[in-house]
Amino acid sequence: MESGQRLRELREAVGLSQSKLAELTGVTRNAVSQWEAGETQPSSRRLAKLAKALRVPIDEIMTSPGQARERVLNAAERLFDRLGIAEANIDVICATADVTRAQFESMFGSRDRMLQELIRRFNALAFTEMRKSPPRYGSLAARLKYLLRAFYVNDLRNIKLKTAFIAYSWQWSRDQDRENSIQFYEFHELVISLFNDAALKAQIRHGDFHAASHLIFAVYAQGLRRAVFGDHDADQLVQAIEPQLAIILEGFGFRDIPGFSEAESSA
Repeated sequence: MESGQRLRELREAVGLSQSKLAELTGVTRNAVSQWEAGETQPSSRRLAKLAKALRVPIDEIMTSPGQARERVLNAAERLFDRLGIAEANIDVICATADVTRAQFESMFGSRDRMLQELIRRFNALAFTEMRKSPPRYGSLAARLKYLLRAFYVNDLRNIKLKTAFIAYSWQWSRDQDRENSIQFYEFHELVISLFNDAALKAQIRHGDFHAASHLIFAVYAQGLRRAVFGDHDADQLVQAIEPQLAIILEGFGFRDIPGFSEAESSA
């Protein structure tokens, strides 16, 4: 059904009636109607004529809007990773994804909106991994390091893309910055919940856990810079930021408890 709807959208976009499209492709109007209803599919020979009549690539006819959107996002992600955000303009993205500029604008409206969607998708991967295996056991220090390691693993898969997003964030509008903050609200909520749990277990004193969460996020970002200038894995990055984490936790009276080690945190 989606391919039929796509065919109708393409036909209407070039101002053709079903009868006229049937004439150009050498079939009856009823055949075109059945294609658009999803009852039948055009043959490969008819697809070539359809592509010519509709002035689009063949694969665009049978691609749903959702598939086309995903293709553009994937192409943009590869280009941003390889060329950088500034160099990969709309024309380059459209050529790589094999879509027209008009199709791009109908899907995203602007390059900035597409970029923001790509950033949301990238960040969502990190949160998906975090939800799969949240740090349930161990001391507060061990649980925080476990959490930050999960984020580093995701970031290091596409470190050039991640750093490009960070650099681009300086150009965000107020609305874009607010949207990104909302997405990372889940990160801060989890960190605060770890602090609350540690306070209930008398591992730390009560205090401004919200401020602590933002400090920890800043430490995480500082650690990520190491991966830009050298070859580091997630464990090395966590090890590098341990002194800063210790300073933050000491402010709440934290002292690591024997028996609540990193080994136990993965139990």
